[in-house]
Amino acid sequence: MTGTARLSLVIGTLLAVSSPVAFAQAFKAPIAKVTVTGLKKVPEPAVDEVLGLRAGQTFDAAKVRAAVAKLNATGLFSDINYQWSSNNRGIVIQIDVDEMSGLLRARMENYVWNDEDALWAAVKKQVPLFTGWLPSSGSLTSEVDAAIQDYLESKGLSQPLVQAMPGTKALSFTIIRPRLILAGINFEGSGEMQPELQQAAQYMMGLPYTTATMHGYLKTWFRNIYGRRGYLQAAAGQPVFQLTPYQDYEHVTVTFPVVPGKQYTWGQLSWTGDVFLSAAQLNALVHLKQGAMANLDVLNAQLNDAHAPFLKAGYLYPKLVPHFTAGSGDAINVQVQVVPGVRYRMGDLRVAGFRSKDMTKAQQNWPFHGGTFLNIVLLKDYMANFPDLRAVLQPSIQSGLVSVKLVAAGSY
Repeated sequence: MTGTARLSLVIGTLLAVSSPVAFAQAFKAPIAKVTVTGLKKVPEPAVDEVLGLRAGQTFDAAKVRAAVAKLNATGLFSDINYQWSSNNRGIVIQIDVDEMSGLLRARMENYVWNDEDALWAAVKKQVPLFTGWLPSSGSLTSEVDAAIQDYLESKGLSQPLVQAMPGTKALSFTIIRPRLILAGINFEGSGEMQPELQQAAQYMMGLPYTTATMHGYLKTWFRNIYGRRGYLQAAAGQPVFQLTPYQDYEHVTVTFPVVPGKQYTWGQLSWTGDVFLSAAQLNALVHLKQGAMANLDVLNAQLNDAHAPFLKAGYLYPKLVPHFTAGSGDAINVQVQVVPGVRYRMGDLRVAGFRSKDMTKAQQNWPFHGGTFLNIVLLKDYMANFPDLRAVLQPSIQSGLVSVKLVAAGSY
């Protein structure tokens, strides 16, 4: 749930006076105590700071309502109940809160200065309620946005502009002024692989720098370039940035320290998970020669081919996930986790759009009978006879059936 909380007010009994608010304000009663309950992750001192209600202050109902409304506007709470009552020392204010579930982790999408820890420390100092987690909307998110911009200004940037973008797991802050353009990438300690790593990164040059793009590069190109040479555990360390002003841009050059790790040879191969094939059948699909230099490209290609028997047996979305453990010497053992997923049977065959001759022929000669396991490999081969048609799969996890809809190529 996002947005502001539900507020409710219960006014307690103030001695025998009919109007508790009138009593308190007529006699300028002091606030005796302010108690906030229900806090789990949100720091109580920061909540007290937002409320601004202190023992000894003169009670004012309007100020209490305004203080609670301000707390509500932060977006941190799904429910706030508050009430006040009196004792012989004055007015006691009780505020009960339920913290919002599903807060998002705050992260910088394109921070290219080498002091991100100092940035977040400055933000927390300026915004005491900020703990590293934020609601997708509310005043707290806006305050953090402003604090980031203040920090960038303190670094000498002119009129920086930051935009908050909530996602499913994180709330990302992106610097949109100045524009940060990737101009170069280096890998310290990569030796003879530096040219290949830089060549593979050319597609990113001239594009806005983002950590998402960089992580994608490291996960694919960096991992594969090292992996095909036996360095299966090569890692890129914390990046170091260099900025070069250019017109209204900042050109960004990134340098990653590289820890290549050990160069491995293939060790033992094993299988785990929900496997309907025997180990001998699986080993015939993936054959790694023990003692040969480990090559991630070869392994991935063989695992891709090993999907075929699962696809033929009705498993639409099988996963074969390799896990690596060090063996003796330079050997690395591979355990492949098999997650076949749901096994589907053929359901209904449907057609959509204009009924061409190919559509009629494909329907009349349909090779799959209802209730039989759907062979995806055979389906692809069959549809290759009808290049102007597409087969759209509509699986149901609940029933274990998959309906197939024949449509013209380019249609849905």
